[in-house]
Amino acid sequence: MKIILSAYRLYLNTAFLIAPDWGAKKAFQVFATPRRQKVADKEKAILAQAHQSVYRFENKALSFYRWKNPHQETATKKALLVHGWDGHAGNFGAIVQLLLNKGYEVLAFDGPAHRASEGKQTNMLQFARLIDQILRQESQIEVLIGHSFGSGASVLSLHDYPKKQIKKLILLSTPDKIEDVILNFSQYMHLSRPNTERIFNFVEQKFNRKVQAIRVSEQSKKLTVPEILLIHDRYDRVLPFAFAESVATANPKIELFAPEKVGHYKMLWKAVVLEKIASFI
Repeated sequence: MKIILSAYRLYLNTAFLIAPDWGAKKAFQVFATPRRQKVADKEKAILAQAHQSVYRFENKALSFYRWKNPHQETATKKALLVHGWDGHAGNFGAIVQLLLNKGYEVLAFDGPAHRASEGKQTNMLQFARLIDQILRQESQIEVLIGHSFGSGASVLSLHDYPKKQIKKLILLSTPDKIEDVILNFSQYMHLSRPNTERIFNFVEQKFNRKVQAIRVSEQSKKLTVPEILLIHDRYDRVLPFAFAESVATANPKIELFAPEKVGHYKMLWKAVVLEKIASFI
């Protein structure tokens, strides 16, 4: 791992030396490339229970999953799940079962460049567009649940493309400033501040948005969803709890639940988190 990281650092810093604009492009490509993680046995088990199909989005074939309660012929309400960076639909195994028990039909996907879906790079804006497309095509989706990066994408989507049918939004840990995420990446790759600014400029030109303007806390202010629950471990080591406080403070409709030591990834399977979700929906 250390050898691979050193190679990436050398590659990017060399790219910036050769041509700064080209270096910014290559740095963003590395930043926007998720890792395809191994699937745990419990995740394989829940995926095997779903009806799997190919979902077309922006010229890519995505893996799409649909769970129906075998004891219920038709569901009058649906929930959509949005996984985090490096994640996949199977991460929500325990939550899928909870929702089925509550009478929901459950929908999920492997996002672009994730697990079984096509693509090499992706970003939060693309995930936001994907969420919008699904919500436009599928009727009766009342609950939207995001985890980590998926939380940010869900807020961004509902901000940019408001959907009146969403009655409950659940965010399972959240980022806030995308600027901070890129800064952390740049520090990890040992990039200089001027080269980090070049990445910011590249993002602005590519997406016609300033990096500093992409803030979950700022976008959450204008959400029209009636009920919003944010669950974030007070000692989260991946996304600091301060991010959740900032997002929750921005919108008085957001209920912040802060369990301790449920982790960032393991929280999706923890009883205290599942119980809170069950009571909320």
